Amino acid sequence: MHNLKSSNIPVSHKSASLEPLESLRKSNSVNKSATKLEDSIQAVLDLPSQNFLQLAHLLDLDPLTDFSGADLHSVDLSHMSLAQANLVSTSFREGNLAYTDLSHANLREADFTDANLCKASLCEANLTKVTMTSADLRRGNFGHANLQEATFEDAILEKADLRNANLAHTHFKNANLKFANLTHASLQGARFTSVDSIFELDPDSSESVVSEADLSWANFTQANLSEAYLGGVNLNNANLTASTLSGADCARAIFEHANLSRATLSSGIFNSAQCQHAIFHNSDLTHSSFISADLQGAQLTEATLHHSDFSEACLSNAILLKADLR
Repeated sequence: MHNLKSSNIPVSHKSASLEPLESLRKSNSVNKSATKLEDSIQAVLDLPSQNFLQLAHLLDLDPLTDFSGADLHSVDLSHMSLAQANLVSTSFREGNLAYTDLSHANLREADFTDANLCKASLCEANLTKVTMTSADLRRGNFGHANLQEATFEDAILEKADLRNANLAHTHFKNANLKFANLTHASLQGARFTSVDSIFELDPDSSESVVSEADLSWANFTQANLSEAYLGGVNLNNANLTASTLSGADCARAIFEHANLSRATLSSGIFNSAQCQHAIFHNSDLTHSSFISADLQGAQLTEATLHHSDFSEACLSNAILLKADLR
């Protein structure tokens, strides 16, 4: 047997003499990989149902760790347990996740456009910057979830549980939040453009759906909050320009520095509300009640105050220039 170190064969020749062996080794490796892949594909084709967990098992993939960034478009994940899964940037567009357990999962920047998440559990999940456009989230559990900068445009959140959730800077354009529970939720800087059926009292529950909710700096421009229950809610610095709060119950709510210019507040209840330095410019407060409310420094310029009740209210330094007090 030749000793390659002591032989007189040039280095290039020695390499050439080993190439067939290396080529054969690689060929065998490729063949084995190809065979394994073919076997996996055949196993998938032979599977009687397209069960996601069974498919993942056949392909030797872990559903909790191997699908981050994956395209799971239209995949049926209903009733599955994916708690604590790492699914960052995963696409679930048009998928079925009804009753799925995604609690404590990392779903940052995931896409749930047109997905079905009815009664899904996402409590304490990381949902920052997720897209929920047109998603069906009815009765979903988002308790303590982080939903900062999420998009809920045209989403259905009817009776969704959002208690203690972080919804700062979220966008709810055209969303349906009827009977959604936002107790102790943080909605600082959230946008509620053209939102309907929000903050109504749930006939099936005795508790307020927004009790102690923090809506400071939230944007409700042109939002329809007619007959909404906002008792005790923090709307400090909120933008309610051109919004409708006709018949709304805002007793004890905090409207400090809030902008309610051109808003319709007719027949609204603002008893004991804190409205210091709030702006009611050109707003309609007809038949509204501000009994014992604090309106120090509030701007009521050109506001309509027909038959409004300001009994025992504090109006020191309030500006009533051109207000209609008839």
